Amino acid sequence: MTDYCKKFLVFLFIVLLSSFFFTQKVISKEISSKKGYLVVTKRSNKKITELTKKLKQAYKNLNSLEAKFYQQTWASGSTQPIEAQGTVWLKRPNLMRWQYDKPYKQLIVAGLRNVYIYQPEQQQVMVIPRNRFLTSQITNAFFTGDLGLSHFFYLKPSKESKYGIILIPIRPEPQVKQIEIILNPKNYLIKELWIKDQMGGNTHILFTHIIKNPKVSDKLFQFTPPKGVKVFNTPRD
Repeated sequence: MTDYCKKFLVFLFIVLLSSFFFTQKVISKEISSKKGYLVVTKRSNKKITELTKKLKQAYKNLNSLEAKFYQQTWASGSTQPIEAQGTVWLKRPNLMRWQYDKPYKQLIVAGLRNVYIYQPEQQQVMVIPRNRFLTSQITNAFFTGDLGLSHFFYLKPSKESKYGIILIPIRPEPQVKQIEIILNPKNYLIKELWIKDQMGGNTHILFTHIIKNPKVSDKLFQFTPPKGVKVFNTPRD
């Protein structure tokens, strides 16, 4: 599996926030800036509450979702992004298919028991048990939908968009430093994700052609390795 794929795996599960309900938590009191914490005003609190309420309502009756995505990833210190595009499918409670079409084919399927990472050009498949893949508290929360964002993030308004929310992990996370979600002002679905990692890298994902509640069979989230490809199985606990 490429380093590019490894880096992006955690981000896939962050995208799953769009398929679950969540509650919000904002910082209501001033905390020492020397420790790197945030200071959010009452006005900011009100804005966050309004945005998260509309976001939650937008996804309230969604059982499945399909969207096209355009992705740009900048390595630390790089000014030239790696670009990719494809289609993503989500289905409650915890199924996902993330399909790259350009610049090369790649498929990531999160099924009931395993996560499959298929790279046709390398003729290889990685099979990772879900309980081994979900090592981060944040990714586990997004994937299972058991807990809301309030357990893991401080929220503050975006400086770049009045429809943006910045998520800061309450506890340091090895992969994620900050996530910014931008909502579509017409329907309050998530339109963009900006993700900063701890190494200084950035990833931007733009979602288009979003289809709400498409008829999606569970078979779409099943994967059988093609004949002749190398299969690398990660042991279960």
